[in-house]
Amino acid sequence: MKIFSSFLVVLTAVLLFFLPFSEAVYDFRTDVKTDSLYSATDPGEATDNLTLTHEIYDDDSSTLSLLSSNSADIPVLSAYSPDSHSILVSGLSENSTRTLAVSYDIYALTGWSGIDTFVSRLGLFWILIIFSFVVCGFVVLFRGRA
Repeated sequence: MKIFSSFLVVLTAVLLFFLPFSEAVYDFRTDVKTDSLYSATDPGEATDNLTLTHEIYDDDSSTLSLLSSNSADIPVLSAYSPDSHSILVSGLSENSTRTLAVSYDIYALTGWSGIDTFVSRLGLFWILIIFSFVVCGFVVLFRGRA
């Protein structure tokens, strides 16, 4: 019986490890912001430099997505400057205008420094909980108490 009990405790730890906990913390700390930015290109020009209203969370430009109102465009992010919140968009059609919908993740916990500190430590607490389940499973196994 004690082997089965310790097996269940270790199995619980493994199942807890596979929960998408880090994604849940990320979703709690961020919001999706969408800016509608007007863009016009001149003849012979297929790029435009635009300024976002907020900075991208952790300067991770991979969370940015672009959608153009001009069907001839295939907008692609070429560069992001975290200091000025500006992006360089390429793949735009020459000599035309469009509205670009730019979606990106922003920091959601502004003004909540205590909550942010707690949330930033949750990953460590989660690993400690999982580790304690494994330790408890082995204690139950070797001490003979169930």
